[in-house]
Amino acid sequence: MGLFSSRRRRRRTSASTAATATRTRRRRRRSSPGVLLIVGGVLLVLVVVLLVVFGAKRISAAREDAAIQDVVSELRYACNNLDADALNAIAAGDLGTTPFLPRDTVLTPHPGEMARLLGTTVEAVQADRPGAVQRCARRFQCVAVLKGTGTLVAAPDGRLARNTTGNPGLARGGSGDVLAGMLAALLAQGLPAFEAAYCAVWLHGAAADACAARTSQMTMLPHDILADLGRILGNAGR
Repeated sequence: MGLFSSRRRRRRTSASTAATATRTRRRRRRSSPGVLLIVGGVLLVLVVVLLVVFGAKRISAAREDAAIQDVVSELRYACNNLDADALNAIAAGDLGTTPFLPRDTVLTPHPGEMARLLGTTVEAVQADRPGAVQRCARRFQCVAVLKGTGTLVAAPDGRLARNTTGNPGLARGGSGDVLAGMLAALLAQGLPAFEAAYCAVWLHGAAADACAARTSQMTMLPHDILADLGRILGNAGR
């Protein structure tokens, strides 16, 4: 009896195992289409996301290009003083390899920005400051101002002027912004670009000298020179 009982148990176990395997195969066959649908759905979502991301980038680039073209077209009708990131955009070619700039445009780079505009080094610019500012004026056919000790103003027709006012207190960040505002005001009043640039540079330096005498080169801040600028203009009857 024990032998027969053991054989019956083995047969029942084998039959149960076979039935379980059959049910598992059926479940797998039934679930395969569902798994494929899920995988396909995930892939579709990924494709859509990639299309949206790259499409948005293309749209953003197109809008940026359109904005740049709008700026370039507006330059034709404006008095311009280009400084800081505007100079970097020109140097990087964002306005074209030969950007159109109106005749009354004034570029006001420091030596680092001048080096980028000319595709050279700061050391080369400083070694020949007059040559650098004149090359810049000729290349872009506008007035160029090379800031620094003995600021230089050059015109495309070869005129060159060296300023004798100013002091190291103007090396602080923000001093160039004051100069840009003064230059823009003079251009807006109708002064020719070369004359406006030299006048702004001279007044900027003279006000800084007066401010340094009143306070000190070490402690003076860019906005401090505005009071001295007012006195200079007042004494000149302006």
